[in-house]
Amino acid sequence: MKFQLTGYQTDATADVVSAIEEGLGRYAKNSKLTAVALAAPTGAGKTVIATAAIEKLLFGDEFVEPRPGLTVLWVTDDPSLNQQTKNKMLLSSSQIKPGQLVTVDPSLDQRTLDPGRVYFCHIQQLGKGATNYVKTGNKRQYSLWDTIGTTIRERPTDFLLIIDEAHHGARAKVGGGKTITSQLMDGAGGNFPPSPVVLGISATPTRFIDAISKAGQRTLEPITVDPQAVRESGLLKDKLLIRHPAETQPGDSTLLELAVEDLKFMDKLWSKYSVEQNEPQVAPVLVIQVKAKVTNAELATHLDTLASAWSALDGKAIAHAFQEHATLNLGTRSIRYVAPQDIQDDPHLRVVLFKEALTTGWDCPRAEVMLSFRSAQDYTYIAQLIGRMVRTPLARRIATDDVLNSVSLYLPHYDDEQVKTVIEGLQSDETNITATIETDSIVCGRNPKVSKTVWDVVLGLPTYTRPGKHHRNEVARLNALAALLVGNDLDSKAIETARNHLVGTLGVEAKRLGSDLLDKVTDFEKLEYQTQAVNLLTGEVEKTTSMATINAKNIEDLFRRARRSLGDAAAKWYWDHLCDEGLDPDEAKLHVAALTDDASVPKALESASKQLIDTWRIKYNGAIAELPDAKRALFFNIWQQSRVPEQVTMLMPSQITASEVGDRWAMHLYSNGGNKFPAALTGWEHQVLKSELEKPSLVGWYRNPTGGLSALAVPYTQSGVARTMYPDFIFFHEVAGEIVVDIVDPHRPDAADTGSKWTGLAFYASNHANMFRRVSAVIQGPDKKLMSLDLKNPDVGDALSKASNETDIRKIFATFGGDY
Repeated sequence: MKFQLTGYQTDATADVVSAIEEGLGRYAKNSKLTAVALAAPTGAGKTVIATAAIEKLLFGDEFVEPRPGLTVLWVTDDPSLNQQTKNKMLLSSSQIKPGQLVTVDPSLDQRTLDPGRVYFCHIQQLGKGATNYVKTGNKRQYSLWDTIGTTIRERPTDFLLIIDEAHHGARAKVGGGKTITSQLMDGAGGNFPPSPVVLGISATPTRFIDAISKAGQRTLEPITVDPQAVRESGLLKDKLLIRHPAETQPGDSTLLELAVEDLKFMDKLWSKYSVEQNEPQVAPVLVIQVKAKVTNAELATHLDTLASAWSALDGKAIAHAFQEHATLNLGTRSIRYVAPQDIQDDPHLRVVLFKEALTTGWDCPRAEVMLSFRSAQDYTYIAQLIGRMVRTPLARRIATDDVLNSVSLYLPHYDDEQVKTVIEGLQSDETNITATIETDSIVCGRNPKVSKTVWDVVLGLPTYTRPGKHHRNEVARLNALAALLVGNDLDSKAIETARNHLVGTLGVEAKRLGSDLLDKVTDFEKLEYQTQAVNLLTGEVEKTTSMATINAKNIEDLFRRARRSLGDAAAKWYWDHLCDEGLDPDEAKLHVAALTDDASVPKALESASKQLIDTWRIKYNGAIAELPDAKRALFFNIWQQSRVPEQVTMLMPSQITASEVGDRWAMHLYSNGGNKFPAALTGWEHQVLKSELEKPSLVGWYRNPTGGLSALAVPYTQSGVARTMYPDFIFFHEVAGEIVVDIVDPHRPDAADTGSKWTGLAFYASNHANMFRRVSAVIQGPDKKLMSLDLKNPDVGDALSKASNETDIRKIFATFGGDY
């Protein structure tokens, strides 16, 4: 791929490839059918994952054998979505060539689909009315159905059917018949067989999975992308800010003006950011969802409001994406048409008007503000459209300004109860949107009452990455890190150092193996084969064994296996070293293959690579933290590819958003009017904060978010699975002229994860004991008073690791705890 996948995209790609490989193997062995269902939240990059999977299948890598003869048929219900997908593939893949991506059109008239290609087809081309595709005669020798069916019959284990937006294709057909999608999957009778392996892609795959399960003909392989991992990747906006009238009076025009003010505000923030970070300018877009039967007079009124609110909103700056694919003439004004898939790259566009929600065919990360004139009964349209607006413009979280990680939604015709319905819809499985939703949000900057000394302490607090279940090998991580260190002028000799480190490690391993290595080389040089002579009269078999010198082709096969085992360039570098030492090139390849054949060698190389990565991470951590956002993000991608959580530092933005609902609290790190921070705290959290604020030594506090680079993240393990927790509060006190830090985490003792979370927090406290005065777990005792547990006490951590229920937790508090 041309760019580095996120951790969850790497995980999903590996799972998809594995499931497809198993499915094709299953069909080759016993003709069993397979369905792979890829479910990922809206905006998670499902097309990128599918592209990476296709690339691996076609060209192979260190873990996957290539399938150059594979044919992929990509099917959707929307031609524009196919074109967008094709463009994304060309943009993201480093190996798939333009000629391998074929848009099906009437000129495609052949017996079978070609191997090594991806064909894009939409279901309208397979309907009865598609005479250019389904009717044979003078102009067409083969129907499209014939071409696909013959390909499946003749090359079933080299054919993959991909259904994009699979929940659409799984809809039941009126009258009970089969849909075109289901015929492609399950066969259409006659000479059209079922597709051996089907990959269904969807943000909401329930309907697809139910259809597969109900049919009962296929082995189902569900693959689900963790929404939390998507949130932490920074590819999606962190927050959705909802604004609506607080009273029942006309407010359409007023809220439209406020939406334009938001657009201008975001435009200023992006301009400032682009200058400071030397990044391309992001031109934010306002999306306006008009009524289904909007009149020309209403549209003209909207244009007047837009122009009066911001003079830049005129002419080409405004366009529509209505079903009428033409310019709308409104007397003295007009609104040009823009195709949904062209919105993102239109340099003039700042406002776009819609009627229906675009559930497919649109990808516009610079859509920052939306206003819907729909009535409350149409909230499902809003949920669908918001799903197209949650991508971050630069494909990463903005560490220096949290406001740029949000998207605003204005609802002029909604009251409190109706907004709750929208929020429930947005958070449901049907939309699968991961953003945190805030109503009545305000911007909070760094609190001027908090001293620079406190901020210096904050920026030094240790936090941890959240590793995925599939991991990039350490050799590849080391080489990627070395390239970044050189490219950012942090260490001009890093690539040379990494190479010498890897070659030196393999040299040490070769000396350790000694004569055993030479014996393995000799063994590889010769191929033992057997001849069986059968006496046709007596039936007797005489076996003889012979030896042959292995040829260059098989030497290359052994060397290729070694490259896969060692990962990245390590095998090639060691081979170069052996050749420089005077060894014959083929002999050197056999030495590398023999060395790699010992299972302990790749492990030793991985360990040595990890050691150098850790050394560099600690050494250059401060310098990396001072890099521009885009460059720093590349280093964080490498940290997140580790097999284990890796320690990094928190990155605090200049401003954040917070819901205005709730009490105003003093001394938070961020504040709005009156140097106070809005937070709706209840129960134990309210008691904890009130108690801390009463202490004269308190000089600041922080409500720890549940994700992102500005969160203090603590690794823990539950049921053998690595997870991440985010303790609720961080308090800063001044004691004897020094700033001391406390972590306080109120948590229900009856929750299934309580023991595991606090065990992880206790381990964190032990590893960083010198950085914290206290690390406390808090519950409510039998007398309704808060109880505190010192997690820096090693006996407490040991006891928590054995706790499995609320009774165990309360016993630990009774033994080791005290009043908060």
